[in-house]
Amino acid sequence: MQRLLSMFLTAVLLALSLVPCIGADAPSALPRPSAPFVAWFEPPALDSQLELYRRASLITSLVERHAALLPKLAAQGTSGLRWAFGPTSAAAEYSGQTEEFYAKQFSPLLLKDGTMAAGIGIDEWNTGDPKFVPERDAAAAGYRTGRKRWPHTFAAAWVTQPDEVFISLLRDGTFDLAIIEGYTFIPDVGGLDLVGIQRRCEPFRHAGLLNRTIVCHGYVSATPDKNGA
Repeated sequence: MQRLLSMFLTAVLLALSLVPCIGADAPSALPRPSAPFVAWFEPPALDSQLELYRRASLITSLVERHAALLPKLAAQGTSGLRWAFGPTSAAAEYSGQTEEFYAKQFSPLLLKDGTMAAGIGIDEWNTGDPKFVPERDAAAAGYRTGRKRWPHTFAAAWVTQPDEVFISLLRDGTFDLAIIEGYTFIPDVGGLDLVGIQRRCEPFRHAGLLNRTIVCHGYVSATPDKNGA
């Protein structure tokens, strides 16, 4: 059986690499994502069967090779977001723990010729990863600087268990949308139950930010989890 490892985000509205910083900010010509949100990360058939994702309002994982798909996605009502480094995916070998690295992640520029995505998808804010803590403060400061440079950028950010810094970035408008990794299924691993998902949602509820929060329920895959299910 052919393995399909894609993350389909049944987004429940509870409510690339480093690119250069060029020129003054200008809004993308592409429409910003709008609620209700249904999102994908790395959809496997994006290049060959675009129509499969016509119900998606945003795809958060576009890189340079996807540039030609941006207008096609927009035509079917899907906003394509440029993949951007988060404090977990970046790690020190890429970022040098510098604010400037993270500030540049805020650019929606997909190609040097000026082609812009509809925004950015930050991957990821994983508070349980040992690589996270040394990066967090530089990332938060850099994203805030990036928001000032590119005030029109729509920024969605992936998060596991949100901490007070992530909440502050959503509250002050640095991030537009939080995507909780509430995976009920991960191939060869397992997943969260409803209580675990609610635990990750609770900080957003307490902060009054559920209206800017969605939940990713996990992978669509033929691969069994650790229990063989």
